[in-house]
Order: sequence, then structure tokens, then C-alpha cells
Amino acid sequence: MKVLIADDAPDIAKMVAFGARMTWPGCRVTVAGDGAEALRHFAEDGADLVVLDVSMPPPDGFEVCRRIRETSQVPILMLTVREDIIDKVRAFDAGADDYLTKPYDQLELVARLRALARRANTPHGIPDPAFVAGDFSLDFATHEVRVRGAVVRLTSTEYHLLEVLARRVRARRRATSSSWSYGFVR
Repeated sequence: MKVLIADDAPDIAKMVAFGARMTWPGCRVTVAGDGAEALRHFAEDGADLVVLDVSMPPPDGFEVCRRIRETSQVPILMLTVREDIIDKVRAFDAGADDYLTKPYDQLELVARLRALARRANTPHGIPDPAFVAGDFSLDFATHEVRVRGAVVRLTSTEYHLLEVLARRVRARRRATSSSWSYGFVR
């Protein structure tokens, strides 16, 4: 699990990182102090979950959310002191999946992080099994790619392209298998 946290308040970022590590021991946490740094980290390494502060040095959290959403469906939690309904609507319109106002309870943050990851990783709470073809395997939950048992390091873009292709192959296999089992194809 890779978590990207963008917040210009180091103490808040540390608490969010603690919550992520409490939820997923061994997870990799990247902290960005402003919007530009967050976008750079996301472009270079991707993330399985993003936590954004709204009020940070440019670009702000709304803009970072919008830009990430242009290329990814990664779960995004907005974490901010802004309680106004207009800000909440603006966050959801930018592509946020959840919105939590500061101050917050750490248990609520952890519960929201788990819920976001659960919904993103698994349709209807069912684990998404790895894609396997011969000596090749792709684990959708951990983003791990292996060839003949060896881990292959990929950029975020390479991984996401490979994931799209693997999911298409899997969908075709299921469709073909269903067709044969129901006697539609002879």
C-alpha cells in the first residue's frame, strides 16, 4: 500500500502518516508539503490512496485533486479546516471521494482510510485476485508484478497500462468461459 499525504502542516501530516501505518503496517507513506510536490510525487510513483489538505501552497488541494483525477481513479480524501458546504461541494466536484474536517478523531480518520481502500481495491468487498498468465503475475492489491518469480519494478504509468491490459484479458477469458459453459459458442 502506497499513501500520498499532501499537507503543509508537518504535525498533521505525521498524524495522518501514523494513521496509515496503523491501518496498513509496512505501508509506504510519502509526504508532500505543497501541491506541486504532491503532483510530482504522484506522477513519479503513483499512490494507492491520497490525502490532500485544501489550503496548502499552490496548487491548492482542489486543483491537485482535479489534476490527479484526470489520470487516475485513486481514492482521494480531502482533510481540511474548511467546514463550509461550498468547499465540500467543490471538493467532490473536483473528484474527491471523501471529506474530513480538522480537528478530527484519529479513529475516524483510520476508519475512513480503510473504507476508501476497501471500496477502491475490491468490488463489493471481494478481494481482487492476482492476474496470472504462465510465468507472469500481477497482484492488483499490492501492485506487484512478477516474471518467473522475480519482482519487476515499473513506473506508475507502466503499471497502470499493464493493469488495464490484464483486466481486459481477464474480462475476455470470463466472457469466453461463460459462453462455452452456457453453450453459446460451438
